[in-house]
Amino acid sequence: MRQRNIYLEKINPDIHSYGINWKHMGFHPMRWVRDFTQRRKCGGYDDRVTYNLDSWIIEQLYTWLNMYLEASYGTIDLEYYKFNIDGMELTELEAVVYIMDSFERWLICINDIDTWATGEEIAAQKQVEKALKYLGEIIFYLWW
Repeated sequence: MRQRNIYLEKINPDIHSYGINWKHMGFHPMRWVRDFTQRRKCGGYDDRVTYNLDSWIIEQLYTWLNMYLEASYGTIDLEYYKFNIDGMELTELEAVVYIMDSFERWLICINDIDTWATGEEIAAQKQVEKALKYLGEIIFYLWW
């Protein structure tokens, strides 16, 4: 049974581009033993995540921010904290939504080879850089 990430499935990126999904390589017993041993030593991780570390980090952050919005909905006021970022005043909710939209756009772009020729991937990457700056400003307020 394949582990599913419901948030990534909503935007439907190509399964082979997931940062840690190497199932398309096929099963190899020695690789499975090596990876399983490394996961036991490293708290559930192995070096496969470093292959596409950018994708893996963005996928994880995208997933966790979705979960944060779901868990905090109706529990806390995400409009309470205000941030001055690049001369704009944003609420926590506005910043989180911008970050998630940026990550989603990038995840879609890296899985659509047609966007590479148009430069859309570069524009999405610039947007992710801005989103990571926003994340750096709000990171210590993401709790409920």
